[in-house]
Amino acid sequence: MSVVAVIGATGKQGGSVIRQLLRSTKWKVRGVTRNLDGAKAQSLSREGVEMVYGDVNDESSLLRAFEGATAVFAVTTFWESIPILGIEGAGEAEVQQYINLAKAAAATSTLHHYILRAYTSNLAEFPMLRFVPIPGSGNYAFVAPSSPSALFALAGDMETNCGIVVEGILNAGSEAFGKIAICITDYIPFKDVVTEFARVTGKSAVYLEISDDDIAKIWGPFGSELASQLRWGEHYSEWASFSPGRVISLEELNVSDKLVHFRQAMENLKDRLVQV
Repeated sequence: MSVVAVIGATGKQGGSVIRQLLRSTKWKVRGVTRNLDGAKAQSLSREGVEMVYGDVNDESSLLRAFEGATAVFAVTTFWESIPILGIEGAGEAEVQQYINLAKAAAATSTLHHYILRAYTSNLAEFPMLRFVPIPGSGNYAFVAPSSPSALFALAGDMETNCGIVVEGILNAGSEAFGKIAICITDYIPFKDVVTEFARVTGKSAVYLEISDDDIAKIWGPFGSELASQLRWGEHYSEWASFSPGRVISLEELNVSDKLVHFRQAMENLKDRLVQV
């Protein structure tokens, strides 16, 4: 049975991959985490996942974690580095993490697939993108540093879709080698995200564009990074256009009809969208 090593096993994207692959008898799942004693790691172990230690900042630990693996799903830790290193420092640290992952993968002779991920649930859980209740009104505001008409690239229910896409890549075999799979189910104008929120929750809501400087005042370096990403998206909304010859579509992976799109993801998040 082929081994798939999943970095960030206890996180949302790694967890999505693990849940999907556990449904198949084709793969032995190896979860890679920095905290083997944590409750999530222990729970995965009870479900039959081989849990091992690995840290993207430590190449030697990755070499051990990848040993004998046929495939690796890799993530980095950019956002958690920002409070300590700042945006530029976090970016430099992430580059080193990419290097560590790539070197460990290159040294793993059994490896066929190296899947690196470069989500709608953010609207319920990511503080900077949550709908904010307006005191005394019962209404909500979606505040973001982007034009109301700009397209918001969404992955639907990432906690489900990430695993489905990764399984599609693995099943595609050599057809996916060297390719880029873009897990985006919908491109939605920011103002229409608000319309959908109102439809799902029954709450009145408005979209408010905030300046880059003001969101940085509220959220510090996290706000600055979010602003830079969303402003970039105003000018470059169609991700597949950057390297069309390298993109393998969700249809080619035979997963497009299995994914949970934005509207359904919002329905699934209904009880978590409205803050009490």
